Amino acid sequence: MTTRTFWSRKDCTNCRYAAAVRRASASVGLTGSLLTSSSTASAAEHLALALKRTGRATLVGETTAGAGHYGRPIPVRRYSVFVPFGRTYDPQAGQGWEGTGVAPDVATPADRALEVALSLAAASADQAVGGS
Repeated sequence: MTTRTFWSRKDCTNCRYAAAVRRASASVGLTGSLLTSSSTASAAEHLALALKRTGRATLVGETTAGAGHYGRPIPVRRYSVFVPFGRTYDPQAGQGWEGTGVAPDVATPADRALEVALSLAAASADQAVGGS
């Protein structure tokens, strides 16, 4: 079963934000890790921020690319121009991530992110079963 939650800013009638949350994972406290790098962009950044803000995942790796505006290429004679017509927005921070990216919870080079995430998962599992 999926619950959908919507947020809207009172001063922005066209701004609407949604995040789908699985009730099952919330009820048992399941979380995971999401690996990020400077190549993580666009919709992947949106997912990363949604998982981070809802506490569903720990971001491990590098700050994302900062590609928060979406649009499409418009043909102009022999060329094409990318025209942004929207932007994603973090209602908690009050701004988007265009040009700045989404910061990880645990900063590490991308080539070590999996190793670090696995170490964090092992430490969390040990703690959950009463290990050291």
